[in-house]
Order: sequence, then C-alpha cells, then structure tokens
Amino acid sequence: MTEHYAEAFAIRDGCFRLVSHHAGRPAHCSEPLAWAGAFEDGQGRTHTVQACDGHRGDLINARRIVQPELGDK
Repeated sequence: MTEHYAEAFAIRDGCFRLVSHHAGRPAHCSEPLAWAGAFEDGQGRTHTVQACDGHRGDLINARRIVQPELGDK
C-alpha cells in the first residue's frame, strides 16, 4: 500500500484515495478494491466510495466487497 496523498481523494471506479506519484504529482491508488463504505470529507459531506485493503481505515461502515474472478460474467 502507498501512503495517501495529503487528504485528497477522488470518486471513481477504483480506490478513492490519491497517492503520491513518482513525479511528485497525485495519482490514483491502483490497489485492487476490497471494501465499500462512506467517507466524510473535510467539509463534513459524506460520499459513498470503494477502497483497497490499505485505505479501508478511512471508511465509515465499511463492508467487504467481492470482485468477480477473471472470466466470470
């Protein structure tokens, strides 16, 4: 797991945390998804997000999600 970049995050199809990129810019965390839950931003707004195992600690009411195996439909 890569440490998250400041308190930045992004709502997207993947882990919601932005991490430090080798060039010093933020990049999306590329770890596989494992959890879904709520995240409260710095302004007190709640967002539904997905996270990897390493960034799960930031979620409220986290629940395990199951990723389909390759080839499953």
